[in-house]
Amino acid sequence: MLSGRAPESLLRTYHDEHYPAAANLIAFDKGWSTLMAPQRISWKVQKRWRSSLPDSSPNARTA
Repeated sequence: MLSGRAPESLLRTYHDEHYPAAANLIAFDKGWSTLMAPQRISWKVQKRWRSSLPDSSPNARTA
């Protein structure tokens, strides 16, 4: 954009395209760090965290 190779309108689509993936990654990291923390976590908490993830496959793409 600064060098004139891409239109400035490209910035308008950035949030819509990247935010869902970033939000999913943050949610995954929070859940994973909770599971790896030294304190014991109940099965209910683990199940709730896993069910909140959009897709557990490592190659899943967000829409």
